[in-house]
Amino acid sequence: MSKKVKRIGIDAARLRSGGAVAHILGILNNIPSELSEKIEIILWTYPELGKKVEDLCLECVEVRCPAMLKRGAIGSRLWQLLILRYSFLFSGCDILYLMDASSPSSGCPTIVFPQDMQAFTPGVSESYKSLVKKARLFAIKRLQISQVKRAKAVVHLNRYSESVYRSHGACNTNSAIIPHGVDERYGEIEEPSRNIADSCLRLLYISNLAPYKNQDVVVEAVRDLYHSGMRLKLDLVGGGEGAYYEVVKGKIRDGTSFKEAVSIHPFITSGEVIDLYRKSAVILFMSSCETMPVTLLEGMLSGLPLICSDIEPMREISRGMCRLCDPTSADSIREAIREVSSNYDSYCHIASRARDVVRDMTWASCGDKTWRFIYNNA
Repeated sequence: MSKKVKRIGIDAARLRSGGAVAHILGILNNIPSELSEKIEIILWTYPELGKKVEDLCLECVEVRCPAMLKRGAIGSRLWQLLILRYSFLFSGCDILYLMDASSPSSGCPTIVFPQDMQAFTPGVSESYKSLVKKARLFAIKRLQISQVKRAKAVVHLNRYSESVYRSHGACNTNSAIIPHGVDERYGEIEEPSRNIADSCLRLLYISNLAPYKNQDVVVEAVRDLYHSGMRLKLDLVGGGEGAYYEVVKGKIRDGTSFKEAVSIHPFITSGEVIDLYRKSAVILFMSSCETMPVTLLEGMLSGLPLICSDIEPMREISRGMCRLCDPTSADSIREAIREVSSNYDSYCHIASRARDVVRDMTWASCGDKTWRFIYNNA
């Protein structure tokens, strides 16, 4: 006798970041073939993401885009708080996969997937001047802890995420650690030239501009090196706006030719990002707060030398195969860039080992583990 088909609801109402969107598309596109006939998935999301999921043409996935999810953050929160529970019950779902651990929804059996560590990271709240943003982070932290505590099961991206929640009393014994997949195209980038002595050192940092990403400190470090006579160029990719964007722009406009050495690019497609990788010599990742830094994994898979933050989870993920430094110190970043430039051949050898490690972190593996865990706990 065949097993009962299990109906799985997914709350993807607020998945807006590049990493979160890549994750949901990655796991949906890698449902194990034997499970595709044993599960039915109802995905609640906003129209733009809904269209991307529909383009995957998956028979076991039904996309629903409630009108309230077209009304931005407030509409999404209200829908999660007031409507999601009833949509879940009326749809006959067995389990709700919460891909946003700060969802205010309640009353449903859930598997929670916490992706955002901002509220737990010391210094992040203090980096925001707005009291509204500080209060928002405090509320998010309380919601995330509550959701993990009462969940039927939890999926963590790494040991660091699991340990942070445990330290805040959110210890769920029914949990699994399932890392992100990585776009395999980054592994197709040819190995870098190992002779850069006479060329301009091109640095690439991919992440939206935000205080905890420390782009202003990176610009300071690069500016110091530039004025010392070092030939280099910095590409900041991911765009930004508001007060912090102006802070970064201000540090670039120092009244000298330095402004020609730094470019701020808007959010661009993966294909365009890969083209920038091919033109770059060193990847930077200076974030002070991450759950699973996809940019770091992509950088490791590229085979280019990496300089990244000497904090968790970057230490756990890089496994000693990146040059670590203090992301809040221009002096520390400057010395790291100088060291990698002076010993480029050695760091290329290290980067090739990093590439081999990350090759196993495929979306096929992530999808397989995720859906088996959800199915077994539904």
